[in-house]
Amino acid sequence: MSIDSKLSLNTFKVYKKSHIIVDKEKCMECIDKPCTYCCPSKTYNWEEGDLIVSFEGCVECGTCEIVCPYKKIRLTYPPAGHGIVYRYG
Repeated sequence: MSIDSKLSLNTFKVYKKSHIIVDKEKCMECIDKPCTYCCPSKTYNWEEGDLIVSFEGCVECGTCEIVCPYKKIRLTYPPAGHGIVYRYG
């Protein structure tokens, strides 16, 4: 089986509620907004004076928690896991 065929078998199981908790009030004070450029999955975007969190694509690496200068981003794990469900066959 080719790699493309194998990858097409992957399915994503996304929990409906965000597993990322952000104190957006502190985001307004943040000058550099490192979460918007350090996140490898581009989960955070600053649009029209508001932080948009697209949790569905998060890879749960924890980079956002580390780079937040105010330590106001908290990452939790959703019930039943989150991410790729591999199906072989």
